[in-house]
Parts: sequence; structure tokens; C-alpha cells
Amino acid sequence: MTHDRSNRRDAPHEGASRRPGVDLSLSVDDVWLQEWAAEGIERLAALLAAHAAFDEFVRGRNNGGDECHGC
Repeated sequence: MTHDRSNRRDAPHEGASRRPGVDLSLSVDDVWLQEWAAEGIERLAALLAAHAAFDEFVRGRNNGGDECHGC
């Protein structure tokens, strides 16, 4: 017995109608991929922001005039 999986794969994501900005014509795979990529981009942006904040902190300490040359 063969199963036709094309309908299941092309069906809109179950929770997609509740999510703003989700295109209901996308397959479940495409919706998952977009959400996964968006999550990764958010995490990367947070990591870069943390690095930038630390860089600013270090530069502020070095430019503050209270330099410790032996520390």
C-alpha cells in the first residue's frame, strides 16, 4: 500500500494561521526552515550585541585615564 504524502507535506503549518507574517501557502518544511533561520539570526544578533557591549566596556576602561599598566 502506497501513501500519498504530497498533501501532508504541502499542507499549511498547523499553527501558521495564528502567527502573524506566516505565508499559509508555504509547506510545513518551508515554515519550519524560516522559523529556524529567524531564531538563529536572533541568537546571532544577541551574541554580537553582547560582544559589542563587552568591547565598549573594555575600551571605556582603557580610555578612562585610570589605566593599570601591571594588571
